[in-house]
Amino acid sequence: MLYALSENQKIVDAKQATRGKKYLCPGCKNRVTLRQGQAKVPHFAHQKFQCNVFSEGESKEHLHGKNILMKMAQQQYETVELEAYLSDLKQKPDLLINNKIALEFQCSPITVEKMVARSKGYEKKNLRYFWFLGQRHRLKRKMTQQIAQFLHWHPNLGFYLIYVDVERKKLSINYNIQMADFLDVKFRSYETSSFSGLKFLFNQKKLSNYYSLNIRQQSLQMQRLNIGNFKSTGVFRDMQRLTYENGLIFERMIPFLIQKHFAYPIFQQYHFVWLIKKITKQNANEALFQLPFVNLEKILLMFESENKIEYYNSNSRIKVGFDDTRN
Repeated sequence: MLYALSENQKIVDAKQATRGKKYLCPGCKNRVTLRQGQAKVPHFAHQKFQCNVFSEGESKEHLHGKNILMKMAQQQYETVELEAYLSDLKQKPDLLINNKIALEFQCSPITVEKMVARSKGYEKKNLRYFWFLGQRHRLKRKMTQQIAQFLHWHPNLGFYLIYVDVERKKLSINYNIQMADFLDVKFRSYETSSFSGLKFLFNQKKLSNYYSLNIRQQSLQMQRLNIGNFKSTGVFRDMQRLTYENGLIFERMIPFLIQKHFAYPIFQQYHFVWLIKKITKQNANEALFQLPFVNLEKILLMFESENKIEYYNSNSRIKVGFDDTRN
């Protein structure tokens, strides 16, 4: 941990602590040892046992990230507690602000179930909570479930993720995140050194809109769909079987499966898989990521409305439209 209590009950930063002095854990009040060296970040560690309140064995990134978040929070808020133990929940957020806001800095993998359980704990205590991400969850070319589970949606920003860049001591946000079949994820980025800078971005007039696919990207989709249809393996074979069982022919549907615009980053399988399952009245939600912080029912209704997606199954016909007049 980065901070401990001095003998006169003052919070002391490990960087400013003095060797030989007595320091106590802010949680369990037991003796801790100051560890300062060139290889590791200065920190305090328990002497003989594992404390149930504060965590040890943290990564350098996690230690630095908590410190960055704490300094940013102290610029704006009166009371900022590091790893304040919430005994009724048996949880300790990385930061607790004014006993109203919990901040979590997630660097390591975490299951959806565990993340939801933590979040529900904060909700039970009427705390607002925010998840900040480390480099392991950095969005690059493809969306994964480990990243998607942290997605939030905002009317001005669309889908977004917030990161702590410990090297540059900044917050970075990827927003207007969108996906298209067989293509890299697209998004915009913004950086700030304060929570007020983050608030400024969220208050900007609508910054999200759909990215269009160019001719080359649409040609790539057509090529990949035709190759998949020819090879007839994996998900393509499944879709061929599903369409055939419902009086459709997958090959004839390919021109209608080419996207004009990128879509919301909610499809764990391909967008065309979700669309075919929707057309054939299957459980299309199986093709979606688990997104605990997103109202998927509302998002899907909005997506279908904005894209004017219509489908019907009659003599192998399919109708899919896109509203090109959308602002």
